[in-house]
Amino acid sequence: MKIIQTHNIKVPKQVHTTSLGLPEKFNKEYIKKIYELVGPENFKTNVKGLMTTWWIGQESNIFLPFIKKVEEIVNYINPETKKLIITECWGAIYQKTHYAKEHHHLPNEISFVYFLNDSSTPLIFPDFSIIPKKDLLTFFPSDLLHTVPEHKDQQDRVILSGNLNYSR
Repeated sequence: MKIIQTHNIKVPKQVHTTSLGLPEKFNKEYIKKIYELVGPENFKTNVKGLMTTWWIGQESNIFLPFIKKVEEIVNYINPETKKLIITECWGAIYQKTHYAKEHHHLPNEISFVYFLNDSSTPLIFPDFSIIPKKDLLTFFPSDLLHTVPEHKDQQDRVILSGNLNYSR
């Protein structure tokens, strides 16, 4: 298991980051497929940018290794008796001027963002921000407010994001 970093922020919450370690071929395939699938939720959610549906794993099975790996890592971080499973997963593309309004992911338990490329546009939490690096996976409590400021890079910012809940 890779080293997982824990970031203590002023609110009594923890944000976890780690490298997912998926092969480069998956990264390229994921980016290509997200570009193909965006459209249904464009500018309709807190993401004021391009977005797939909430269930990208059902739209394309190429995301199944990603989903399995994320669930494996989050259950390593949170070794509860009930397992956490991904209940929603979507792709988003931030082009120049796109942003995400401040929001949370309640009533879910844990949320995540996986950065498919480097970007200077951070993921901002109270008193803490994360600069996107390719292959960086970030977990956080779903009730933690976060935002993404206006994207100013020439290169698009591409992510996979989602929510996890305890299995029944």
